[in-house]
Amino acid sequence: MKIPRMLSFVLIPILAILVASPAFADNGIIGATPYVSTSTSLRCANLTQGLHYGISDTTTNGEVSILQTFLHKNGYLSVNPTGYFGSLTFRGVKAFQAQYGMRADGIVGVQTRAHIFAKDCGDYTPPLVSAAPVISGITPAQGPVGTAVTLHGSGFTSDIIVHFSIGGISNGVIGNNGTTLTFTVPEYIGPFCKAGQMCPMYATQLTIPAVYSVSVENSAGTSNAVSFAITN
Repeated sequence: MKIPRMLSFVLIPILAILVASPAFADNGIIGATPYVSTSTSLRCANLTQGLHYGISDTTTNGEVSILQTFLHKNGYLSVNPTGYFGSLTFRGVKAFQAQYGMRADGIVGVQTRAHIFAKDCGDYTPPLVSAAPVISGITPAQGPVGTAVTLHGSGFTSDIIVHFSIGGISNGVIGNNGTTLTFTVPEYIGPFCKAGQMCPMYATQLTIPAVYSVSVENSAGTSNAVSFAITN
C-alpha cells in the first residue's frame, strides 16, 4: 500500500522520535548514550534521590545510570545503562527488592537505597578530604625583618603557602604532623602570583615597620588571619 506523499512527511518524523525514545532504549531495542554525571561517582552506588519508572539521568544528576550500573553488575539488568528508568530497570529493582525481603514495588525509596548502599559500598573507603588550615597562634608576634616566626594550628600541608601582608608570600617549614609552620619575615613583599602567571615585579616593596596580616593557604582553602608587627 502506498502512503500519500503529504502523510509521509508526518509519519517519518514521528517514527524517528519513537525509535530514539528512552522507552525503546531501556528495552534494548536501540542503544542510548547515558547522561554522564559530573558530581556522583559510579564507583559506589550511593543514591540520594527517590527513583521510579519514567525518570532519567537529566533530572536525577546521573543517578539512574548509577542504579542501572549496580543492577547490571549484580545480574538484575541484562542491558547496559541507558540513563532512563524503563521497564527493564523497573523489573530489575523489583527482583532486587524481592531477594532482600523488601516490598517489590520497583520504586527506589529510602529502604531500597540503604540496601543498595550496603551491598555496593560496604567495602568502599572514600578518599580523605583535606580541611582548610587553621591558625591558633603565632610566636613571636613581633620582631624585625628576618625573624623566624612559628604559626600554630592545623592543616599545614606540603602545598602550604604563607601570605605575609596582602599578596606577600613566603614558603614555610612544616613540623609536628602539620600543626606548626615556621617561616622567615621577608625583607620585601610583593603580589601573590601563582605558577605560570606573570608577576608585576614593580609592585614589590620594602618591608617597613608596621602591623601585617598573616594567613596560610593550601589546596583546601585559606586560613584565618593573625597579626605580626615588624619592629626596627
